Amino acid sequence: MKAMPELIASLIWRPYFPPVAVLLAGAVLAVLALVVCWRTWVGRPGVSLGMLAVRLGVIAALVTLLMGPSNLPPVSESPARPTLTVMLDTSGSMQTPDMTEKPRYNFARQYWLSDEQIAKLGEAFDINLVTFDAQPRTGDLARLAVEAESAATARHTNVPESVQQTVASLPAGADGSAVLLLSDGRDSDDASYQAAALLAKQRSVPVHTVTLGGSSLTRDLALYTTLAQPYLLAGEPGRLDVRVLQANADESQTTIHLRCNGEEQTHAVAFDGRREVALDLRIEQDEPGIYEYEVWCEPVTGELEQANNRQTVFVEVTAARFKVLLIEGQPYWDTKFIAQSLRKDVRVELTQITQVTPDRQEIVVSRVDPTDARLPATLEEFARFDVVILGGSMENILSPGVASLLPRYVSEQGGRLVFARGRAYDAGSPAGRPIGRELSVLEPVVWGQGLDAFNAELAVAPAALSHPALSFLSEQADGSEQALEAMLPRLRRVPAIEREKESALVLARARLRGQAGSGQPVIVTMPYPSGRVVAIVGEGLWQWSMLARRNPDLAGVYDRFWSNMIRWLAMGSDYRPGQDLSLRLSSRGLQLGDELRAEIISRTPSMLDGATLELLDPSGNTLPIGLSGEGGLRKNALIRPEQTGVYTLRLKPSLGNANGSASIQAKFTVQDINLERLESAADPRSLRMLAEQTGGQVLSPYEPEQLGGVLERYLAMMTIPPQPTYIWDRGIFLFLLLLLAGSEWIGRKLGGML
Repeated sequence: MKAMPELIASLIWRPYFPPVAVLLAGAVLAVLALVVCWRTWVGRPGVSLGMLAVRLGVIAALVTLLMGPSNLPPVSESPARPTLTVMLDTSGSMQTPDMTEKPRYNFARQYWLSDEQIAKLGEAFDINLVTFDAQPRTGDLARLAVEAESAATARHTNVPESVQQTVASLPAGADGSAVLLLSDGRDSDDASYQAAALLAKQRSVPVHTVTLGGSSLTRDLALYTTLAQPYLLAGEPGRLDVRVLQANADESQTTIHLRCNGEEQTHAVAFDGRREVALDLRIEQDEPGIYEYEVWCEPVTGELEQANNRQTVFVEVTAARFKVLLIEGQPYWDTKFIAQSLRKDVRVELTQITQVTPDRQEIVVSRVDPTDARLPATLEEFARFDVVILGGSMENILSPGVASLLPRYVSEQGGRLVFARGRAYDAGSPAGRPIGRELSVLEPVVWGQGLDAFNAELAVAPAALSHPALSFLSEQADGSEQALEAMLPRLRRVPAIEREKESALVLARARLRGQAGSGQPVIVTMPYPSGRVVAIVGEGLWQWSMLARRNPDLAGVYDRFWSNMIRWLAMGSDYRPGQDLSLRLSSRGLQLGDELRAEIISRTPSMLDGATLELLDPSGNTLPIGLSGEGGLRKNALIRPEQTGVYTLRLKPSLGNANGSASIQAKFTVQDINLERLESAADPRSLRMLAEQTGGQVLSPYEPEQLGGVLERYLAMMTIPPQPTYIWDRGIFLFLLLLLAGSEWIGRKLGGML
């Protein structure tokens, strides 16, 4: 509470009405009070005079209140200091030497984060340093004396995401806090700054931006090459996907070279302003083996860095065919047409076993020795097949014991199983129920209790048009939905489905004409530990093979579907066709600094007991690689290559393994393509947008001294001037006013004037 002299000294007036009107009204009321006093004077002069004094006191009090007496508190400084968060970009593009012939990082450190600048800013702010590239990190001002070659090394930058995380980490209610962003604005993903700007604006945190660097004039090409297939069969065409990226070479041309075994092909490429150009290079080998393809592009004029113009890709070609077992419990159209389609594929060894009658079993083989054809009775016999296809009525041909081997075949042996006719057993028969208990874990759908649907339309899910088994449909339809619909058959019967399982992927659905919703799943795939299951839920897909009668362009569509499905299943399994030991790599082409995961998988644990893995690096050094995983059928290894070039992994099984498997080797390449250095042009437009939308300023990189003035003006704007308060707005004044007015009434009552 202020002392009275201080209160009077800080007193100001804020009348509710014009002061003249208030004083005039007070004068009128005073005259009326005098008139009342004069009229009651005779006989009661003392009482009338006392009442006049009380009335005049009330009038004076009302006039004083209407004049708005207020108190103006003095300006007080808040003890809390605002925070200035300095964000420094440490990505590889900050090494570009285009700031007075200095790298951008060094320029920012020397001019914007010098000891003098930090000391000056520290007078009014608490300085908080954040370094960022892919993620923001708390920095240390004392350790800034690091050159760009050591500090700005990141290969990926997330500028808007880093700003958003930094702003979100500031304490709530931090009035006066601000962010200074020192960056070239180059985001690796070209992400939008909108979310970061919106958050900063909501939290009243201005982001002041300094754009470091300009339009980089360094010309460069970078080549990426990937194999479209995990491996190829001998005599089967394959594809290399080649991408050439350019920087500052918009109107340039180059030539792509592809060489293998002394044979070379060339392809001319013109960028025509495009950032990248993609090519599909067709390859094919007639003999099995591992083939080394060299791919390179000729440098453009003025290109300084040419190491990223060349890449080596290894292609594994196998001579083995896909071993497929088709089991049918009773003759049916669907399985008949599936068998006919697979017999046309020269890469498939088909064993078809059909229970024709309760007493007669029929075995038909294609490209298989008939003496080896029989119904599997053990897990090892099932493991000989890459894909097993089940028809219907399995209770007629499989015992519950043999059926129980199928989940183990898929989960333990990495097998591939196809339910070609939906539910592969009669769930209502005493013989079918135990078969169903064994196979239900493999089914990708949960069967419903409703009625079956008939004559249903087939519709391919949009995501399935890029699936290896169905992608040919999109290519043949040439993107036309009408053409795609014309290529799809109707299904004669689709059983009721309650739902697909959580891990299932629906490739196609069926619905009746006019039916609402997406329809019931028809072609469904589901992983099951190390294997995979596909279900054709419904009957009548064989009609697909008859479409060519109406449209000759659709000849072979049904055959391509099953050929692609078998290839996708078999080539995506843990084991190559015909092999019991597998060495799988997470990638055949890595960037320097990436980690490679090697996985060794065996059908029998004895093959991995005592197995060793060694790495041959580009310099010719052989290094042992440790394996993790105790026992079992799988072992893993993690490798982080430290130089570019071609590497070879050699897996040597244990000397005493029963299968006598020879050593397995796999090759991979390591490149050093740094997109941060390739795309190094600054992006001042995005940084300007960020500053303007958050209330910040766009600062010139060559005038670091202007930052102090900007921050001072911002603090001045954030300082709220003292607001006057009414001094009568208290309970004591209301009490005194009521007491004064009440005493006038009491006096009149006691004086006999009422």
